Amino acid sequence: ASLFDRHGIQDYCIEIGGEIVAKGKNPNGNNWRIGVIEPIEGSTTADQVINRVVELTDGRGLTTSADYRHLHEVNGKKVGHQINPKTGYPAGSDIVSATIIAKDGITADGFATAFMVMGSERVKKYVESDTTLDYFLIIKTSDSTVTTMHRLR
Repeated sequence: ASLFDRHGIQDYCIEIGGEIVAKGKNPNGNNWRIGVIEPIEGSTTADQVINRVVELTDGRGLTTSADYRHLHEVNGKKVGHQINPKTGYPAGSDIVSATIIAKDGITADGFATAFMVMGSERVKKYVESDTTLDYFLIIKTSDSTVTTMHRLR
């Protein structure tokens, strides 16, 4: 994105490994539209289901961190790849997918991973004081249904 900016490119959407930065408008003159995938364990690119579409522009970054594709089995239990830095073990929070929109890609990526580790209750408290982030979280409830929590502007 910095390279494109230095060369005067006004309209772009760059995706590298799930991290996205978009600026300006798409070829149809609209904001860039990004689909957030439904977290279905074991899903592949061919059978993805879009849960929500968000718009991105102004050089902002979007990253989704999730625990439904990169699962590992530990003592007979499936766990995600996000590690809780306090325990050194998989986070295992109630958030199964965290999509963050921030001022740039690296900020979005950091918060997506942090939110996955924090869990929804701690995230609710955090986002009350940080109004710079937009987010779309998919949360697994105690009865194994899913709900969402979001602030998208």
